Amino acid sequence: MNRQNKDLTAMKRFFEKLKTIFPLLIFLLVFSKGYTQNLSVNPTIVKFSLNNPGSTETQILNISNNSDETQAVELYFGDWIREESGKHTYFEAGTIPSSCSKWISFPFNYVELEPGESMEVPVTLTAPEKREDLEKMKWSMLYVQNAKVNKLNQKVREGMNTQINEIVRMGIHIYQIPSKLSLKSAKVLNLTVNPDILNSYNLQFENDGEVMVKAVSFLELTNISTGEEFRSQIEETPVFPFSRRTVSLHLPENLPKGEYSMLAVLDYGNPDSLEALEKVIEIK
Repeated sequence: MNRQNKDLTAMKRFFEKLKTIFPLLIFLLVFSKGYTQNLSVNPTIVKFSLNNPGSTETQILNISNNSDETQAVELYFGDWIREESGKHTYFEAGTIPSSCSKWISFPFNYVELEPGESMEVPVTLTAPEKREDLEKMKWSMLYVQNAKVNKLNQKVREGMNTQINEIVRMGIHIYQIPSKLSLKSAKVLNLTVNPDILNSYNLQFENDGEVMVKAVSFLELTNISTGEEFRSQIEETPVFPFSRRTVSLHLPENLPKGEYSMLAVLDYGNPDSLEALEKVIEIK
């Protein structure tokens, strides 16, 4: 057999093999899509507001299995922080100063939900005996995770079975904010050119209040020659107490050439006060 015939024979075998594999690939894709988990948890934020040592408060978490398969659900806690960049970093439960993980409990850590079944899970926070532990906001993360194994007992082709492991994990934010805490306060620390993104500035600020704030920041520019005003897009940033954040603010597009008075504005939710920092820039 010459080389050309050998190549044709090899190619024929390849396509014959592909014809047997292709339906299997389609089947697995359809099967996987059909068994996508459908687990819902509500609410996604649970807030407590205890002031006194030893006091308790209970909130209800609703977990629903909206799929047509039994779901095994596990509940457990973890700690987390927001870095200055906004990135979330995760830790074991009860290992950081801002954690309230060890104060929280529920009646079970594991449950199975039948198709269409919903369950109310009581989540209880018990305030610690040390009063100083209730002088600041604390937080935690409640994870709701399932791990269901679907087995395909049907032989797609001789000698081949498969199984799909599906894991869905959702994080529920837990906040313990003593009701006596109410002060909202923040301060702008710096405004610098962003070296990584063209036509943008980094605004650094700090929450020096008692509660978490949703900081709104933007750039407001006034053309010094014409008085024409421009505003950048608004950035919303949640910030924990005594934490810093750095937000990238982009100049408005198609900004005319000229010299501008640029104001970086920070609104942290106090209707009587805004923070701002001014710079003069030139658009060439």
